[in-house]
Amino acid sequence: MACQLKMDISQSAEYLEETLKHTRSASQKQRLQMLWWLKTGQVRSHSGLARILAGDALPPVKMKIERFWLFVKSQIKGQIFKSLDELRDRLNQIFHQITSERVMSLTSYDFILEALFYAASSRW
Repeated sequence: MACQLKMDISQSAEYLEETLKHTRSASQKQRLQMLWWLKTGQVRSHSGLARILAGDALPPVKMKIERFWLFVKSQIKGQIFKSLDELRDRLNQIFHQITSERVMSLTSYDFILEALFYAASSRW
């Protein structure tokens, strides 16, 4: 479960948005954007913030599915199938070989995002 962010931001969302429009520094824009997301409630957790800051703004469930399918596709990359049945057989073989540990490693990585968030926030 993602850690809930609790932070008092004294500036209004309008002020943050207006300041963001006139800021030229990329790092300052990122800080203001982060504060605006928090102030407006668009981000509520460390992992949610880390995902957006990393440019990975897909919903968490979709990201997990995408990582899983990338793995499956890597298992058949470069192979040519003569029929749809041959492709189905190969996919079934891959699915039966995937261990639960592999599925977990492909679909859960919130702890990595949390670590990235803390590392990035220490630079500010």
